[in-house]
Amino acid sequence: MKVSILKQIRESLGLTQQQVADRMKVSQSDVSRIESRNNLILATLKKYIKACGGEVEVYVTTEKGKTRIDS
Repeated sequence: MKVSILKQIRESLGLTQQQVADRMKVSQSDVSRIESRNNLILATLKKYIKACGGEVEVYVTTEKGKTRIDS
């Protein structure tokens, strides 16, 4: 089974699922479900990464260039 990129990020930062859950104000089982999903809502991804101490940046690239989407 493929290891979740979110799990890899969390583990590389030395964080447990419970620590991330506490920071997100959700249960540990919610974090487990988030890590096992193939398709996440962007808001959930941002909240998870923020709980890990990071930031999600979203860009759209077209033939005219690259634009950051702020939300």
